[in-house]
Amino acid sequence: MGKILVQTRIIERFCPPGDGICLDLGCGEGPYKDLLIKRGYTYIGLDIKHQGGIKDFILGDAHRLPFRRASVKLVLATHVLEHLLNPQKVVDEVYQILENKGKFIIIVPFAHPPHGDYFRFTELGLLYILRRFKIVVLKPAGGIFTVLGIVMGNLVAKIFGKDSIIRFVRDSFSRLDNELTSYVLPSSYFVLAVKE
Repeated sequence: MGKILVQTRIIERFCPPGDGICLDLGCGEGPYKDLLIKRGYTYIGLDIKHQGGIKDFILGDAHRLPFRRASVKLVLATHVLEHLLNPQKVVDEVYQILENKGKFIIIVPFAHPPHGDYFRFTELGLLYILRRFKIVVLKPAGGIFTVLGIVMGNLVAKIFGKDSIIRFVRDSFSRLDNELTSYVLPSSYFVLAVKE
């Protein structure tokens, strides 16, 4: 199961149909745009650089979100917080722009190779930076076998020079993960937080 597929399943499960604005922080090419529009949201992607091919896009910095207070119903941040210089400031910005009862869906890597990021978040670290929110769900997403798959895939790709093998190896190993192995060594964490 590729990273986008896993994250799509999480969004499908924890993001009920709704209306209002959904802000996709660090949206990249907008892989969740169609899903969120089908769920009834007005999609807006925000990223520090334009990836091309996506409309409804704002070029901007997550540390200074260009939205009115309490104007957004849902904020999505998948593999974004670890790339930000001041994640606490971004979380505080999200809190300001979310409507009351607005949702903040976060996925952050834990046991992943470095990829241009500044931080790794533990469960306690996530609870701390999200202390103003009500935490509805905080759980590992992927476990020790996913981690082994990522490491083995990267190693094989380095040796043989084929990036295409990374996904195959990672996905083969990740199929072995279950709830228990996810708590042993999480590859990522998933959080559903609500503004109250």
